[in-house]
Amino acid sequence: MQRDAFAVRWHGAVHAFVNSCRHQSLPLDFGDGHYFDDAFDALVCCHHGARFAPDTGECVEGPCRGAFLTALALEERDGALWCTGRRASDSPDTRTDRAPR
Repeated sequence: MQRDAFAVRWHGAVHAFVNSCRHQSLPLDFGDGHYFDDAFDALVCCHHGARFAPDTGECVEGPCRGAFLTALALEERDGALWCTGRRASDSPDTRTDRAPR
């Protein structure tokens, strides 16, 4: 299954996530590629205002607080970013895969 994803540069490091809010599985953006809030300190879901840490994908405020965006592993090769799958550190035993009920 193909899913939309996005990458952001945060404090010099690149982080990538599946473009699906943990609240209701809607895309974080309106299709315009805007993920950061005005202060550029959090990723924000445009539908319900959930705020996510740009480096970990943890929801720090909003209806899915404590849940995580699905993080993707990246490799940089010849100036291009390649997604190599889901980050190993995001296994179900170390991260909350679903929003709290």
